[in-house]
Amino acid sequence: MRRQNTILIVLLAVLPHVSFADLFYDDGGTHALSHTVYEPVAVMDNLAGQSTTLNFSGIIDAVGGLGVYDTSIVNVDGGSANGGLTAANNSFVSVLNGSFSQGVHAYGDSTIEWAGGYAGAFFASGGGQITATDGVFSDIGVDNFGQIDISGGRLHYGYILATQGGQITISGADPDYPVTSRLRVGYDATITLYGSDFWSNHNGGTLGYGELTGPSGHLTGTLLNGVTVSSDYEVFGNGRIILAPEPEPEIIPTPSAVLLGGLGLAVAGHRLRKRKTT
Repeated sequence: MRRQNTILIVLLAVLPHVSFADLFYDDGGTHALSHTVYEPVAVMDNLAGQSTTLNFSGIIDAVGGLGVYDTSIVNVDGGSANGGLTAANNSFVSVLNGSFSQGVHAYGDSTIEWAGGYAGAFFASGGGQITATDGVFSDIGVDNFGQIDISGGRLHYGYILATQGGQITISGADPDYPVTSRLRVGYDATITLYGSDFWSNHNGGTLGYGELTGPSGHLTGTLLNGVTVSSDYEVFGNGRIILAPEPEPEIIPTPSAVLLGGLGLAVAGHRLRKRKTT
């Protein structure tokens, strides 16, 4: 049990936390930062509750890194922050490219959409959410109902750790790098892998879909985009690893279908009223 706690502590140690910033963007306006600064940067709402937007492509050479709070917005397209990236409250961050060697942390009801770049680690907590479609990242961790969804990107080393009600879903990865990260899940958390051809040495061979049983073992399979999985896993404290096929697409009625349905109900209602009067 001590190993799981140690891993979580290590993840938290390399991730940024709320810290005092020297450079504030907090006037409710839109700004650009494309040069080098040597103090932590914070983006937050103004006193009237209006969100501030920062378009970031510069360099933050400071321990505190980049923090986004309240309902403010940061768009990252290049650049780096030595102290990492923190999103909190109801803030939103979009990353097309960039480097955050000390990790990326989403907590509260914040959202981070990651489409490229390097993160030393991903961590989501307290309802925070991270979605990743590309890029490079090593350790991935969730706790306290945080959520991370991975459909692309390089995660061929490090740990994937879910605990305390957190959720991680993985449906794809970088086609040139098989997924070999160690899976660890516990304390009512869930890791879901979407794919096929799953096999476990603990379960005695080929698996169907459903919950992976057994406290530990080695799992192989193929994700939805064809990337292979070859990972050791460990389950503890009511944690769950779910093996699932491709999710069913959500069917949204077209406007014409809704109109036809409404016409059909109107006609049926008219006929019923006519029948009652005759």
